[in-house]
Amino acid sequence: MKITYTIAAILFTVLTISCGGSNENDKSEANTETEVDEHPSDHDEATTEIKLSLNDGAKWNSDESTFTGMKRLELTLYNFGEDTSDPTLADYNKLGEALANIDKDIISQCSMKGKDHDQLHILLGPMLGNVDVIKNGEDIDAAKENIEALSQSIAKFFAHFEVK
Repeated sequence: MKITYTIAAILFTVLTISCGGSNENDKSEANTETEVDEHPSDHDEATTEIKLSLNDGAKWNSDESTFTGMKRLELTLYNFGEDTSDPTLADYNKLGEALANIDKDIISQCSMKGKDHDQLHILLGPMLGNVDVIKNGEDIDAAKENIEALSQSIAKFFAHFEVK
C-alpha cells in the first residue's frame, strides 16, 4: 500500500509542475482547512493535509479542458459499468489504460492557475494513484476499490468546480 501512496505522491508532484504550479500573485480568497494527523507516521512526524473546500461558499473556477476531461473520466467509468459484465483483471487494466490516457490529456491541457489550481491538485493526486492501481493492479478487489474512490473524487470535482 505504501507503494501506491508513493506513486500518488510522485504523480502529484509531476502534475503540479506540468500544470504550471500555483500563481503567487493570484488574489482569490480560499477557505482551506488544515488538518494535522494526531497519529505519528513511520518517521514519528506529524503530517499536514490540506482539505478540499469551496471558495468562500462558491465553486472554484475550472478551465474548459479540465472540466471536459473530468466528464470523460466519468463517462468512461459509467460505460465500463454498463458494458462489462463480470469483468476480468485484464478488463480492469484496459480500463485503467483508458483512464490514464484521459488523465494525460487533462494534465497536458491544464491552464488553471492560483488557488483554483491548488484545489484541483488536492483531488488529482489521489485520482492518479487510483488510476495507476486500476491500470497496473494484479487484484480485482483493489481495482474495484480504486474505481469507487475515483468515482467519489470525480463527484467531489463537480461539487467543487464549475466553468465560468
